[in-house]
Amino acid sequence: INGIAYDLASSAPTTVAGNSRLNLLRKELHSLKANYLITEATKIPFITEKANQIQARKRILHGINGYDCPKFFYLEKVQERLNKCNITKSPSMQNLIDIMIMLCIRSADVKNLCINRYKPSRESWYNPDYSWYCIGYAKNKGEVEEPWPFLSIEKNLIQARELLIWIQRSIPDKFPFLLKNKNGNTNVAPLNQFLSRYRITSYMLRKIGADHAFRVHGGRNDSCYQYLWQLACRHKIDHALSVKHYGVMNDRPNAPAPKQENSEVEDIIDLYNY
Repeated sequence: INGIAYDLASSAPTTVAGNSRLNLLRKELHSLKANYLITEATKIPFITEKANQIQARKRILHGINGYDCPKFFYLEKVQERLNKCNITKSPSMQNLIDIMIMLCIRSADVKNLCINRYKPSRESWYNPDYSWYCIGYAKNKGEVEEPWPFLSIEKNLIQARELLIWIQRSIPDKFPFLLKNKNGNTNVAPLNQFLSRYRITSYMLRKIGADHAFRVHGGRNDSCYQYLWQLACRHKIDHALSVKHYGVMNDRPNAPAPKQENSEVEDIIDLYNY
């Protein structure tokens, strides 16, 4: 068993991919209720350790360098396309992607996410600052699902819910890759193929959405940024590291102010600079 697992991991294009294969193998064995010793035999410690080191270095670099948002997905451009959505027609792949950004959502969450207005409650999950909550999002293993305050770049939350339902109704015919397989995974290949023209993957959509939500809801400092980011991503508020793991979007470059025609002052400055 150990030799088969090693061959499976070694045939992957990268160490990280090889480790992912081992994780998927163990998950499959667990679902089949395989013997504990068989599952343990699939562990290749040095591959897992090396993969973790590579990913840790990438997280550090991402934290330092940040991520550049493609111009096509700047906040105002996404908002403009969302405002033009016609829910009486069949949605396009671009509609799906914009709505995933709007909801700051994983592909695995699209089908089951549910957004509703909740009455005041004494439950521990209820926050009096929010009346709209969502359920059906991916969560950590073993956690009991509780409604989570809903934060979106679309401030009209009724409109946000309608756009989500519009996409969900189209999944069987237009977006079957969003249906989970027997392992509980969705096929992100069609999304990534569409996004390749912008040199990003579906992994970036949630980051972009969280950053846009922060800008829309007026975060004023780093603490507020982290709080709003965690709300948008539906992360536990006391898990600050979860936000850092996602990295941050870089500020958009400031375009130089256009030179005014017939500006004598600027002409003089240019003359001296020359």
